[in-house]
Amino acid sequence: MIFDGSSSSFQVYETEAEITTDILELVKEGQCPTLDSLRETPIFGWTTARFLLDREISEETMFINGWFCGSLLKAEKKVPSKLLKSIVKLSEYQFMKDQNLTSINKQQHAEIKAHVHEELLEQMPPTLTNLDVATDCRNKRVFAECRGPKQKDAFEAAFTHTSQAKLIPMIPELLAFKRAGLTYDSFGAVTFSPDSSAIPDKSGLGLDFMTWLLFRSEVKDHTFRITNGRHDPNISYALAFADPITFLNNEGAGSYETSLRKGTPILSSEAKTALLSGKKLARANVAFILDENHQWSASIDAQTFAFRSVKVPRAEEGTDERGRLVEKLQHFSFFVDAFYSLFDEFLEILKNEERWEETVREMQTWIEDRESLA
Repeated sequence: MIFDGSSSSFQVYETEAEITTDILELVKEGQCPTLDSLRETPIFGWTTARFLLDREISEETMFINGWFCGSLLKAEKKVPSKLLKSIVKLSEYQFMKDQNLTSINKQQHAEIKAHVHEELLEQMPPTLTNLDVATDCRNKRVFAECRGPKQKDAFEAAFTHTSQAKLIPMIPELLAFKRAGLTYDSFGAVTFSPDSSAIPDKSGLGLDFMTWLLFRSEVKDHTFRITNGRHDPNISYALAFADPITFLNNEGAGSYETSLRKGTPILSSEAKTALLSGKKLARANVAFILDENHQWSASIDAQTFAFRSVKVPRAEEGTDERGRLVEKLQHFSFFVDAFYSLFDEFLEILKNEERWEETVREMQTWIEDRESLA
């Protein structure tokens, strides 16, 4: 089952068009070939949400309680470099011995290497990599497992081709425009440091937001309510930060990045020093807590709003696999909604120039007066 495990990581996207069962024919066209067809060229395509090599594409296997779910699988054969180098050396030694040679030329080396690689490749088992995808069809929201840039580009191309719907990554700047009509380019650079020598920087709206969120949790209120309309606005949740945390500043002299972990890094003197130097919060583990049995947490990348190491409340005992998946996806949605609700609060301040200038001054005072553990 997709998104299996105690924690998950995903990037959030939205689609302009609603995903319906009409997508199934295109999914079938793009399904992953069988492993017995794998040769030197990698194979790539869709498998179902049930398990990684399941190619039984149908409404039952791809649509679960209003969610379109599946995996994009890549299978390839790889020869480990150390193994290839060792066998090539052995083959060259045997070749020179058979031919009574003391050395071999570049062409002979290339031919031996190509021959060895071809023989070894036939013996190699497939290497499988996959990217889990779940789409909330009604709300046009997509959770795509976090991978590297190449896998991300391949996913976006494959999903867009399959769904025939434009895929929009919910990075801070695009999210601000979608939710509040704000264009980040219209805002000037800002520093929260009280140090007059600190250089204002404009390294991303997400860094400004995450630093403000830390300020809000310590000075304003460590509780919040979800105000986006899909959850009970009368329920209050606690907001907490935990390690590891990373501060970033692309301007000025010295180190651009400060990473802190273990102990209580958010209250450390190193954290205060980073803030005083003009650095902003770039990554942190954020938790939303209702009670002992209902807690959500994730490490959030401020520049991309990618959610990593996401942990959600456990499913109830006796819930089957499909039920556990749906419940986990609903918890993902809750966490994202809660996080976006706090982002909306920040955008409301940002929209008002006077409020934003006042908030920046308050944050500078907070940093200057902030107590830290020795």
